[in-house]
Amino acid sequence: MTVPVVPGYCSSPCGGLSPQRHNRGGLRWLASAFTVLLALCLTVASAQCASANATVEAMAGQMLMLGFRGAEPADAGPILRSIAAGHVGGVILFDRDMDPSVRVRNIVSKEQLSRLTGALQAAAPVPLFIAVDQEGGRVRRLKPEYGFFAYPSAASLGKGSPEDTRRMASTLATEMAEVGLNVDFGPVVDLAVNPSNPVIARLERSYGSDPCRVASHAAAFVNGLAWRGVVASLKHFPGHGSSLQDSHLGVTDISSTWRREELGPYALLLRDDWAGMVMVGHLYNNRIDAAHPATLSQRTIDGLLRRDLGWKGVVVTDDLQMGAITARYSLDETVRLAVEAGADILLFGNNLVWDEGLAEKVHATLVRLVREGKVSEQRLRQSWERIMRLKSVLTVASPGAIAQGDSSGTAIAPVPAVPDPTGAPRPLRLTLPMPRGDEPLCRDRDTLQRAPFDDRQGARYGRGTGIGIGVGTGTGIGIGQ
Repeated sequence: MTVPVVPGYCSSPCGGLSPQRHNRGGLRWLASAFTVLLALCLTVASAQCASANATVEAMAGQMLMLGFRGAEPADAGPILRSIAAGHVGGVILFDRDMDPSVRVRNIVSKEQLSRLTGALQAAAPVPLFIAVDQEGGRVRRLKPEYGFFAYPSAASLGKGSPEDTRRMASTLATEMAEVGLNVDFGPVVDLAVNPSNPVIARLERSYGSDPCRVASHAAAFVNGLAWRGVVASLKHFPGHGSSLQDSHLGVTDISSTWRREELGPYALLLRDDWAGMVMVGHLYNNRIDAAHPATLSQRTIDGLLRRDLGWKGVVVTDDLQMGAITARYSLDETVRLAVEAGADILLFGNNLVWDEGLAEKVHATLVRLVREGKVSEQRLRQSWERIMRLKSVLTVASPGAIAQGDSSGTAIAPVPAVPDPTGAPRPLRLTLPMPRGDEPLCRDRDTLQRAPFDDRQGARYGRGTGIGIGVGTGTGIGIGQ
């Protein structure tokens, strides 16, 4: 057995243990037993060693997802060098650059995109997250003019059956996998509770206003993506559906509009430990955190999302270059607060504001904050383990392999084994159970309206029983004092 060696990690054999040939007949089973034990020991040793010895630089790199300019590998030199150095663990692709003078961003055609993603993966010491926003409807990076199908909006799908949504998502995922994409920032699980919402309802990005129906379609979307090994990301926690503003432009204050039922889809979908992400939005709610928007809020991520809703998986921020963040926080403050809040992947689209050296700048900032003691190394390790655990379920295929009928995938780089931070004995799966109509949240939606809610400014988590959403036998969300 060979234990993969990856920069920043280590390989360690089980000292002294080796199967010995026994010269007496009838004891060949002993050699077999030693072989099995050795294999087990090597696996455990590799996991413990990788976790204990990952460098700060390697862990910081896995926590960063960046956008870049360049549709061909020859035009993407800076990001390829950052990836090869282990300073970037994921990239996000766009079809359009916000600078009108830049004619091409990352997506021109299927053939071109396959070349690009193949070069990105080939440069990576650890499999790379390659993400797009491909919701369907008006929010899509893979458009018909580039050779992709036109997919319906969430609002349109929400009028049909979840099975139709699953079929659509499986077709979408096949197209993504064919060109080397493995993360979709979707589905949107925001409730369409404000018909005038400029970025959710008006753009038809929500499956509807009913928490159970939204959760059912979202689960179907997730499971459709999983059919081709594409990771889904629920968004925008804790709920963007009631907002009046666009967080791309400035702070989106939902303090007076946010409704408790906006947590309903998350309560249903996050009960199980599945291989996905949750994207946190730049949403300010002074009833949750009077100081910071959700992406930089420990009360929101570590409190509401992780402790109260029980999410054990990866948390990704919305684009940290949006006006809601850049207008109020420096790069140092943004990185420090996001990590302290519990975010695992810090997303910088590098499109609203372009900076060729941004990947190295952000990586250096995070490493320096750890060296200066402003961010703990243990905090980075928590995120690194969650990210590695998610990457361990990816099938990184050579672009075009699935189109040619090979769905097994071709590994481009090994994922270091890490111990399961949750202690769960089973491996992660990409799929999740569909919500059932007999669950309390689906059966009696009035419980959401009757639940007491303390909306005094600066409400704290864990000291009351504010929002009480009962799911199955046990999910409860407490917001109050």
